[in-house]
Order: sequence, then C-alpha cells, then structure tokens
Amino acid sequence: MIVVMLTLTDRKDWFLAEIRVFHPLEGGILAVISYYLWPLWQRRYLPQQLVIVLQTSLSYFQTVGAAYQGQAQNPKTLDIIRRQAELAGSSALITATHISQEPKQFQNNVEAMMTLIINVNSFVNGITTLRQHYKQFQPSGTLPGLDLFIQQVTDTLKNLQ
Repeated sequence: MIVVMLTLTDRKDWFLAEIRVFHPLEGGILAVISYYLWPLWQRRYLPQQLVIVLQTSLSYFQTVGAAYQGQAQNPKTLDIIRRQAELAGSSALITATHISQEPKQFQNNVEAMMTLIINVNSFVNGITTLRQHYKQFQPSGTLPGLDLFIQQVTDTLKNLQ
C-alpha cells in the first residue's frame, strides 16, 4: 500500500510499483495453493517430540536423583537440563494442539497424547520442586529405597519412549 501511495505522485514509475506489489501477492497465492495441495500435518512430528519430552524429563530426573544420592551437581547444568525439558514439553503440547485443529481423520489419540504431555510437564514441575528443596533437606546419607525408586521411574519413562 505504501509503494502504491508513493507512486501515485509519479506516473512514470508504475512498472516498479506493479513489480513490488504483484510479486509478493503472487508468492502469497502460490504459498496458499501449495499448502492446500501438500499440507504438512503435525501428526507426523508428534511421536518424535514425545520421545524428546520423555528423554529430557528422564535426564532431568536422573540428574536431580543423583544429587539426592550424594553426587555434586552444577546448578547451571541443572538449569539447562530443566529448561530443555520444559521447552520439549511446551513444543509437544503446541504440536498436539495443532493436531486437534486438523481434519478429524488425522486426529488419532490426540487427547491421550495431550494428557501424557501434560502429565510429563507436571512431573518436570515436581522434579523442580525436589530440586528446590534439596538444599533445605541435605541428607547426610542416601535415603532408604531411593535407588529402587529412581530405577523404577527410569524404567517407566524408558518404556513410554
């Protein structure tokens, strides 16, 4: 619109205005047509994103669990791992939301996948709570049954992957 308004004062440069206005318009039309002919359905990407969510959540859990087992952990490393788990969960939730807006024939088990993602995100929040309270707790020795608990959670998340 600005190009057209600036060109209104000078009648000789309409050719340049036509190029600047119609080429992006043509490109936009081609993009819309190609989207309808060859759509990228989000259902293709969700399984891989679920694996990433589970992997990053498991990594975060194991790192915090190692801290409770007496292994020193770098706070910056814990922050990075936590952020990766949160980003993976958010990305997967957005993809699942997009799937729910796709045609019904492509919406296989979207609600179950969204429930899984939401629960894993809650799990990550729980791990963060454990991490925050670790400094207050500071166990002098390992907690009884902690190794078994960490192993059971690890096995469960690996099975989900």
